[in-house]
Amino acid sequence: MRLASVNPADINVLQGVYPSVPSPRDIPGLQTPHRVGGNEGLGEVQELDEKGRQAGLREGDWVIFGKPQMGTWTSHMIAPASDLIPIPREAKENLTEVMGSTLMINPATAICMLRDFEQLKKGDVIVQNAANSAVGQAVVQLAARVLGVETINFVRDRPDLQGLRSDFEEWGRGGPGTHVFTYDALSNRETSSETKDAVKRIANGRPIKLALNALCGKDTTNMSKLLAPSASLVTYGAMSRSPLSLPASLLIFRDLKARGFWMSTWYAMHTRQERAALTAELAHWYAQAILAPPKANIITLTHDHEQQSLSGEAQGEKRHVDQAGRIISETMQGSQGAKTFLKFQ
Repeated sequence: MRLASVNPADINVLQGVYPSVPSPRDIPGLQTPHRVGGNEGLGEVQELDEKGRQAGLREGDWVIFGKPQMGTWTSHMIAPASDLIPIPREAKENLTEVMGSTLMINPATAICMLRDFEQLKKGDVIVQNAANSAVGQAVVQLAARVLGVETINFVRDRPDLQGLRSDFEEWGRGGPGTHVFTYDALSNRETSSETKDAVKRIANGRPIKLALNALCGKDTTNMSKLLAPSASLVTYGAMSRSPLSLPASLLIFRDLKARGFWMSTWYAMHTRQERAALTAELAHWYAQAILAPPKANIITLTHDHEQQSLSGEAQGEKRHVDQAGRIISETMQGSQGAKTFLKFQ
């Protein structure tokens, strides 16, 4: 493994609250099978059997994973060729390891949600929350530069809000428009009407027919009221840990369509060729600078043989436990706006 991503869903797996988990597998040096965490990452092919060669793989190829919960938090793994998706060799030269390690989840989620629920056309406008998350950043970039769609983005208030607005301007560069509001601006009585009026001016008569929700709770309820009749509210996360609550009037009188999206289901319902086509498309966008990776917080895990000696075994185990705790803490806190990756040496 060249690099492995740490996503919030991986932490949910550790907490025992995620619907899919890695299967136990044999690990050299351990007597019983163990589950290895990690759903996303970038691998490099080192050895192949005949089936791997027949699948078109070569030593040195960069690959990602074609099914969920492969256990990417590891220095090495043995995997069937059918579970691997090669990154096109012509795109590899222009990709960083961080780009390769993010192909499976965040930008894939973004483009699938933009395409699969509403027939968006150039000049349309959409709305999303958790807009500065890794998925949200990809939504802004792909909406602007691939689809020509304007975005209205909701985020938490913060001291450096203007700096974040500048980031959004960069992510939306080349598109028709990128707008940023805070949840408080939409929920507070003093500013709610002004914010709704501002959204109406941005829409300028265009129906807002797609909302992307990673939050749930009251802020999503408020956002859903901005949508046009028969619009789609697509939920792919619940970061607030609150239920999704929608007024019955939105369903009855405005025909709101509340849908869910999970990238694991998308992969399960599509062929290996379709998954490979999506990977190639995303890799091309990275290589052409249409899509930019999130800020990276790379944590290097080393295997110190001296610390694994009999006299230092306990110390080595404690060091790795401490590192694991730090990784979990940083991921839950958002790593100060950066996505966490593991690099094994």
